[in-house]
Amino acid sequence: MKIVIDLQGAQACNSKRGIGRYSKAIVLEICARFSHEYDIHFLINGAFLSEGLSLKNSFKSLVPKFNFHTFFPSANTTNNLMSSQERERSYVVREAVLDRIKPNVVLITSLFEGFVDNAVVKAQYCNSKYKTAVILYDLIPLLFPDYYLKSRHSKQWYEERLEQLKRIDCILTISEYSKKTVKKYLNISEKKLFNISGAVDHNLFFASEAKPKGNYIFSVSGIDPRKNLKFLIKSFSKSNLLLKNTYKLIITCHISQDDLDELMILIKNLKLNEEQIVFTGYVADEEMVRLYRGCRLFVFPSWQEGFGLPVLEAMACGAPVLAANAASIPEIGGDSLIYFDPFDVEDLSNKIVSVLNGPSDLSDQCLKNSKRAKNFEWSEVAKKSIEAIKSTIEAPPNKKLEIINKEKKLNLAYFSPMPPDKSGIADYSEKLSKELKKYYEVTIVDYPKDPKSKWTNHLKYQSNDKFFSNPGSFDRVLYHFGNSHFHVEMFDFLKTNPGVSVLHDFFLGGVVSIRPDQYSLIFKNHGYSAIKKIIETSDSEFLKDHPANLSVFEDSYGVIVHSPYALKLIKKWYGSIALDKSRVVPLFRSKAERLPREIARESLKIDKNQFVVASFGHLGPNKLNDRLLDSWLDSSLAKTSQLVFVGQTGISEFDKTILSRIKKHKNQIQIRCTGWVNRREYLAWLSSVDVAVQLRTDTRGETSAAALDCLSYSIPTVVNAHGDLASLPKNSVMMIQNDFSDHELKKAIETLCFDEEYRSRLSEDGSNYVLNNHDIEKCGLAYYSAIEKFYDSKYSNVEGIFRVLKQSSCLPKHNLDKLNLIKALSSSLETVPRINKYYIDISELVNRDARTGIQRVVRNILRCMLLDPPVGYLVEPVYAKNDTIGYRKATKFVQDFLNLPHISGDELIDPSPGDIFLGLDLQPEVVLSQKKYLDMMYLKGVSLNFVVYDLIPIKHPNFFPDGARSIFNSWLETITNYDQVISISNSTKFDVENWLAKNHPYRLKSITNQKISLSSELSNEDRTIGSPKNAWFVRYTLKNHDVFLMVGTVEPRKEHSQVLDAFELIWADGVNKKLLIVGKQGWCIESLSKRIKKHPQFNKNLIWLEDCSDEFLQELYFKCKGLIASSWAEGYGLPLVEAFRSGLPVFCRDIPVFREVGEKFATFFSGRSPESFLRQFEEWDLSLKREANPKCESDESICWKKATKELEKITVKND
Repeated sequence: MKIVIDLQGAQACNSKRGIGRYSKAIVLEICARFSHEYDIHFLINGAFLSEGLSLKNSFKSLVPKFNFHTFFPSANTTNNLMSSQERERSYVVREAVLDRIKPNVVLITSLFEGFVDNAVVKAQYCNSKYKTAVILYDLIPLLFPDYYLKSRHSKQWYEERLEQLKRIDCILTISEYSKKTVKKYLNISEKKLFNISGAVDHNLFFASEAKPKGNYIFSVSGIDPRKNLKFLIKSFSKSNLLLKNTYKLIITCHISQDDLDELMILIKNLKLNEEQIVFTGYVADEEMVRLYRGCRLFVFPSWQEGFGLPVLEAMACGAPVLAANAASIPEIGGDSLIYFDPFDVEDLSNKIVSVLNGPSDLSDQCLKNSKRAKNFEWSEVAKKSIEAIKSTIEAPPNKKLEIINKEKKLNLAYFSPMPPDKSGIADYSEKLSKELKKYYEVTIVDYPKDPKSKWTNHLKYQSNDKFFSNPGSFDRVLYHFGNSHFHVEMFDFLKTNPGVSVLHDFFLGGVVSIRPDQYSLIFKNHGYSAIKKIIETSDSEFLKDHPANLSVFEDSYGVIVHSPYALKLIKKWYGSIALDKSRVVPLFRSKAERLPREIARESLKIDKNQFVVASFGHLGPNKLNDRLLDSWLDSSLAKTSQLVFVGQTGISEFDKTILSRIKKHKNQIQIRCTGWVNRREYLAWLSSVDVAVQLRTDTRGETSAAALDCLSYSIPTVVNAHGDLASLPKNSVMMIQNDFSDHELKKAIETLCFDEEYRSRLSEDGSNYVLNNHDIEKCGLAYYSAIEKFYDSKYSNVEGIFRVLKQSSCLPKHNLDKLNLIKALSSSLETVPRINKYYIDISELVNRDARTGIQRVVRNILRCMLLDPPVGYLVEPVYAKNDTIGYRKATKFVQDFLNLPHISGDELIDPSPGDIFLGLDLQPEVVLSQKKYLDMMYLKGVSLNFVVYDLIPIKHPNFFPDGARSIFNSWLETITNYDQVISISNSTKFDVENWLAKNHPYRLKSITNQKISLSSELSNEDRTIGSPKNAWFVRYTLKNHDVFLMVGTVEPRKEHSQVLDAFELIWADGVNKKLLIVGKQGWCIESLSKRIKKHPQFNKNLIWLEDCSDEFLQELYFKCKGLIASSWAEGYGLPLVEAFRSGLPVFCRDIPVFREVGEKFATFFSGRSPESFLRQFEEWDLSLKREANPKCESDESICWKKATKELEKITVKND
């Protein structure tokens, strides 16, 4: 059983009140107890992003990731309440999402939402596809309309909801009182009503002590009249006089300033001071528990409740409770509570005094309350709910196809080649179009070329231009796709006028390769790596086993294929979800029009007694004509019988070779190649041959029409078990192995030649198979059934959705409303089928490649992923800007990056469930500007992963410009609310976990924090080359002096100043050790930069290369005496590893990440003063003189390909 739980009760305006808390609690329990038994899904309203995020993070460990579904209302809901028309359109969007999920039952957590907010909740009127259950809390507005339904608008809205409630299949009331109220006032059958009661979380709400100690009276209330708040204040005022102002009254409730001002007037009139009554506003559960436990008395004055959860919570926490003797409260309290009349101030005030001044210490009542509260368990509520839902579920009735009234046929536009075009599909469409006339008014678009052709008499036709000038005149559109030039334009036609498509070939590489936008279509299906391979090899080789047909599936309402084998290919490439959009209609064959054998043979000039073997279809490598020729020449039949290739020949090298070989044997052996034949000649051959051989390899997913023709004409036929041929019944053909040998084929032909009884059996069984399974009338009805199925669904395609909107008079008229609807549909409904995308955020790289260490990581991982993408994903680099919403494809960047031809522009991305987003580049400000968009992606089911390089701006804000810490904190706040953070070192991973533990400890359970390894490889593709202007001087210095190298952007945390101070002490002693700094100028170092460039040793003992290529840096690593890394903070420390790989000794500051990276090879120093540094540096330098330069004994670093695969594994596994 598939259950969809609509979570809007926990999202909308009641999310922090009783309804929201009840919704979350029951859903958590249902998932905890039943998710292993039932397929539980969640429906979230994207208008409430923050609440949706919180709910997803709360529940995501309980159900599979793809069981979260988000719909987005057809309106701009940022600061606006939807209009009635927008709401109606949003109902349709919600229903379309549910239609895609295909639930057995939808559980609505609260039906009465959306009057004062943008909740979109509605029970369907006549939807037989699923049942609807609802949690009903109360009918208070119905019972007290003078209080709650004062306006005509509110009364109308509420009455509409009541009508919907009457149509709901299963109503779960939260108390017996609510159940009786529904039955009494709405006259709803008791069979639909189930009391599931309420409960409390006993892990949170439990008594710490039986005896209360506080000096305050506590109440949980609201400003609604029924909450009786003024009554409570008056009663407290009266009782407090008798209690000598001993107690305060603390009230937790959501209250506006206007309402608070009104209450303060009442408080003043009652001569109470403001300190005696405290309004807390909203408090978290943990604080609520403290208030329950600490109060001297809990008072609940409400005179109307559906359940009364605060009463149960107070009881569970061991508080003494005074409650109104009204509505559902006695169900909860039983004989444990003390009750009062909620309309009698004297009664309540007297009981407050009596309880607080009484002789009892209240311990007994507290224990009694706590004990009774334990009877209310969420596990029992969940169990009752599921049992009620199960009892309601019934199988929906099967909907039978109704043949349309022939007098009111729908108009069908038919796109296909037609005779006299030399195409098998043209001949096929000539017959099919006639058959479809039984069901439609068929119009052939763009054909015939010659209006006087005989076959056109039975059909209408019109030009493309006429069709596209008024496409709305057609109710249905049917496209036929094959691999010839006749189908080139159909991709464009389908894009602008969606319809149902017939795939005669599953692989469409042939037709795609002759389109001007072939790269765009191939990219859409197979990504950048495919374009790169095609450029480096050939498109024919690549497209031989890559379908390139995704655009047809995306743009079609449904796709018709001709065999179960084609369905297997669809599932292989696009997953099971694509099968919902696919139907098999067998390739029909007309009833055999056999010519008398003697007449047929005479017309073909064949001896009437000669044994003839034929292969039908055009020549080609995929038809294995060469293998048939080899086997024939080696057979005993070659000299006595005739082999005929019936079909068109071309000018390919394969065709030329076959023809040349036939010509070579023409004097000894009878082999013919007919070339293209007309229909009469084709029928003559079918009526003449004794055995047919129909072989295949490298199938494009097509069904062999020629093989079916052979069976239809009772020709015993040899096939190999390849593609769709393998699905033919074994008794109807002689089937050899797919990967057959020449001997096996020769033996099969000879067997059929000499075994007349076997031939006779195959003839009969083959003919019967085609007659029973490929009859044109049956196939015509199957076409009609498939077309109507695809068009019939209200919500499976955009046209259906617009049809529903039109029927309800809700089609948008204004451009803004149209745009909002398009956005809602695009955001809510994923394209089916689709290939999952792996988005890589390279915003900083697209904006500017500063060639920092981070950007080196980005470039190398990006290149590896583009050329070798994760299995099942298309890699799509993306970028965003601060001043626009949404991420765009970085197509132009990638075209330059990989040296590819033009593919497309930088379009906005369309993320869908199952996609992966990797924040690889570091651009905190961009992420913050796109937070709402990222939230939307997360709710849509996109796996959001971010690489964290370091937390230095947070841990060491003094090294960065003002505001950097705040921005970085906000960035970390954002990215740790999603799926996964990926740290580049254990040190960074530890820092992230510490930050989470300090700031958001609860997130440690909902987010994954992984660590990856980076490569220090200077890949050839990413390697910059060239030498700096003063390279000659640097090389001279390296040759004649000891040079110590510092690598990295010159910025405060790198602590170049300490090293320079120490080297000044060295130079002061007359020692000419050289300090070579490699790195661009960073931020906040203007004084240091000036100091270096004005230094008396500049370009003598002190050298600064601000622009150094990778090639020259590698030379420095090999020729310098040592690397100095003095940074106070790093995320990794790439120069250490690069130096180590080059055999360069490393002298680095003793910080955790340097220990992690360089423990096995580096020498560490500590201290802040130049003198301390100098002392340790001289010891290290002395050790270098005693030993030969240490080379890499073992290189434990990894290449970028391996590092990328590690990252892929982490992100794809998390997805």
